[in-house]
Amino acid sequence: MDEEKSKLLEAAEKGVTKNYLLSKALLKKYFRTLYENNGMEWTQANNNEIEFIVEAIKNKAVFQSIKTVNDSLDNRTSE
Repeated sequence: MDEEKSKLLEAAEKGVTKNYLLSKALLKKYFRTLYENNGMEWTQANNNEIEFIVEAIKNKAVFQSIKTVNDSLDNRTSE
């Protein structure tokens, strides 16, 4: 991999990681606000559930990306 491509991938990874962490924090913040404004207690278990949900969505996206790349490579080799 050339240096320019490597730098682009590194920058993209940093951006994706930043967005991933921010999305978890925002979901926790807004759900906690909803809970507390409705007189419900927010616990660590709620934080864990938000983290699980975001992780599951990320994992599905990663799986789909890998599947798409594999399908594309399979199509190239069968031609």
